[in-house]
Amino acid sequence: MQWPRDADDVDTFDCRIRKWYIQAATSPKNILILLDSSGSMKGLRFSIARSTVTKILETLSDEDYFNVIEFSEEPKYVDECFQDTLMPASVDNIRRMQEKIDGLEASKYANFEKALTRAFKLFQKEQFQYSEQCLCNKAIMIITDGAPENYESVFDRFNWPEKAIRVFTFLIGKEVPDNRQTRWMACANKGKFAHISTRADVQENVQKYIKVLSRPLAIQRALHKVWSPVYLDYVTDHSDIKVPRNAPASLDVDYEQSATYEGLGLVMSISMPVFDERTDVGPKEEEPERNLLGVVGTDVRINELMKLIPTYKLGVNGYAFAITNHGYILFHPDYRPFYAEKFKAEQRLKKRPKYNSVEFSEVELPVSAGTGWNKEHPLRQYLLTLKSGGQSMYSVLTHTDGMRRAKERRNKYRFREVADTFKLVFVVPDKYGLLEVKVDSGVPTLKQILEMGRDVEVGTDISKWVYCYGKTSKTYSQLNILKFTQYVEQGTLYKMCSNNDNYDFVNRTLKDFEWTLDYVNVWNGVVNGLLDPGEPKYVTDYRKCYSNAISKKESFKKMMCFYRTHMSHGIGTIWIGTSSGLTRHIMLNDITMNWMDFNLETIKSTYYKRAVDGHEDGYKYVFTGPVITSQSEYLTLPAPAIVVHSLTPVQANTAVFQKKRLTF
Repeated sequence: MQWPRDADDVDTFDCRIRKWYIQAATSPKNILILLDSSGSMKGLRFSIARSTVTKILETLSDEDYFNVIEFSEEPKYVDECFQDTLMPASVDNIRRMQEKIDGLEASKYANFEKALTRAFKLFQKEQFQYSEQCLCNKAIMIITDGAPENYESVFDRFNWPEKAIRVFTFLIGKEVPDNRQTRWMACANKGKFAHISTRADVQENVQKYIKVLSRPLAIQRALHKVWSPVYLDYVTDHSDIKVPRNAPASLDVDYEQSATYEGLGLVMSISMPVFDERTDVGPKEEEPERNLLGVVGTDVRINELMKLIPTYKLGVNGYAFAITNHGYILFHPDYRPFYAEKFKAEQRLKKRPKYNSVEFSEVELPVSAGTGWNKEHPLRQYLLTLKSGGQSMYSVLTHTDGMRRAKERRNKYRFREVADTFKLVFVVPDKYGLLEVKVDSGVPTLKQILEMGRDVEVGTDISKWVYCYGKTSKTYSQLNILKFTQYVEQGTLYKMCSNNDNYDFVNRTLKDFEWTLDYVNVWNGVVNGLLDPGEPKYVTDYRKCYSNAISKKESFKKMMCFYRTHMSHGIGTIWIGTSSGLTRHIMLNDITMNWMDFNLETIKSTYYKRAVDGHEDGYKYVFTGPVITSQSEYLTLPAPAIVVHSLTPVQANTAVFQKKRLTF
């Protein structure tokens, strides 16, 4: 991984303004900003003042609360939706506040006494309303070009002697006649004074308040570990993310191998502050107990967490997701942080504006019991207030096939809190989702399976799911067909794992090898050596072609007959997928090969999900026609249709499918 650098540009990366740094350096905070909008602030000063407010808002995280009051003759809340209260520092609230601040105008004169009184009364109200809860750091930020006096009487009435509310003052403008009053207000209330002359000074001066708010943690030597919400790694964010033209707009674990990008992708960070622990201090040096040296942390890739989800245990239409303690999504099947822009023979992914603040209720859509929608999500508070638990069946709206088809499904939710940080939720559908396929005996070895033989050349793939935690490697391993074949033939697959969790997975996969060995004959109407009298015409043509190729010496002729007869009837691919992640396929042309590359996850693939849904709805076959999105791109090319038939859909374990060119 290489750090992004542009020889013609300045590297503006500053770790101190990253969310993981600010969250670790300070405890949660309640911030009230007083913005002077009097006539003396007109012009460049007010522009710098607006930039200062914006930079302060950018230092807030999901743990914080805030509000902004503009004041001239009378103080007034900038956002009329939040009067006399503090609002959560969510991405939506901050963005809305920034838009409103950009529309403010300066006029009249400043009444500091009314503004300060209103600010302190708001904190009194919050203290009374939440007296049993810790309100953490409380601060008033005053942004002005000067004050006529220090308003000692106001501070004496509301904030002294405890000085529970810190006051930070930002003096705006190059030529200010006197800074004594604003400096005194900050120093007398355990805050910090800063003079901002130009826009270039804004970032550095705003950053100073972070160090002041870190002092309580430094004095207590608190072990303050924090986890950030999901975000795009800085290196990835500044690189081109390229995916194949027909691939989904995703960097999920199922698709990231086909993507090209720098960095770590989507991550979450764990960080903690580093304080000065010196004992020998010089006469002019800062006291160590108040000195924040910095923040240390590490990133955790979201895809590494997703790899640990036991996909084969959850089954078809089962899934897992994780949410923060504030209800924001870390990962979810419907979490779509990117959109695609087509560029020649590839796509480039761009992040959505709210990609790192997708709420739980936006992806789990409840079905209301009565008319209309519930105002409050029935599961949200349940998941956020408890550390673990299970929830009875609940109806939600789901979709498949790229949101082209919707379905109401009853799901069961079970969850547990992980490291006091986020909730991991497992979801399985009602009825068939509560069943599990077990294989206890009669499991053949791979060598025995391969010795059984077959008439045509069949490709075999295994989904790359994590199946084992290595005894010696101490890492999680993903399975593939080469590794599976090697481990089974050598008898080392069981020995290399540190637990027995993979036994059932291996046994089921081996059994699926045996069960699916003869699927070509089943496709051709031969079951237990008997012919199906009602076989389709392409089967009859196939048998006529190889009727004289009975001996093993003529197996090549039989294979060529198979290919020619099926292709003449428009059949492009025949395949079978199982719940253990096994895919057996015969590619009859190159057109459908690329499609198969993106559908090797069996129970996570659209075709498999639709087959199960179709069985529940009483259908034996599921048809998918070509989707024409661009005349210039699709009308000149043969677009395959898909016909899906469920062979043993009761347990959703094994299904036989064909991919066939149809005329509509």
